[in-house]
Amino acid sequence: MHALSVRLRILSGSGTFQYGPFMCGVQRRWKKPVDSARTRLEGRTRDHRLDKLMVQLRNLKLALAVCELISQQRNEYASLQLLSKWRHEVGLNIEIGAFLKKYPHIFQIYMHPVKRNHCCKITQKMTDLIAEEEAVIRENETSIVQRLKKLLMLSTNGTLNMHALWLVRKELGLPDDYRSSMLPKYPYDLYLETPDTLSLVSRD
Repeated sequence: MHALSVRLRILSGSGTFQYGPFMCGVQRRWKKPVDSARTRLEGRTRDHRLDKLMVQLRNLKLALAVCELISQQRNEYASLQLLSKWRHEVGLNIEIGAFLKKYPHIFQIYMHPVKRNHCCKITQKMTDLIAEEEAVIRENETSIVQRLKKLLMLSTNGTLNMHALWLVRKELGLPDDYRSSMLPKYPYDLYLETPDTLSLVSRD
């Protein structure tokens, strides 16, 4: 009877032999909470103002990319049909017409008087802002070059990939044509080691 009662206690998980007759001296171990990038991301408090700012910056980059496409056309306008074909090139995942109508202060949609199709051009207000930005860049060219030199100093061997530099040109304040308009002016500071590599000449 005693053996039967012991077996029943083992089966029910009560008494001394909670983990079995051969594990009575083993302590219970609690599972350690998982601490990973995913759990930290899920547990963080969202900053809605920062999220809103990131969305605005993304939309600004998209709008500037569309402006660049339009400005590259011979008459500085493009049909909506043509822009629709290019929307994936700039990362747009909505219809081009819907995107352009969200920013009437940047894009002007009109009916072409001859071709009778809907076209888009950059508004005068946006054209003036772009010209103002270019003027500010020219005025601060020396500071921009110093900023670029500091970035090169932070690299391992004093070089930067030109494609990577192109991706962050707006953040650095570089003009789109910096390769031809800016770099040749500073041969004692910067030079193109190869067509794809910018190197630092002087650390002064």
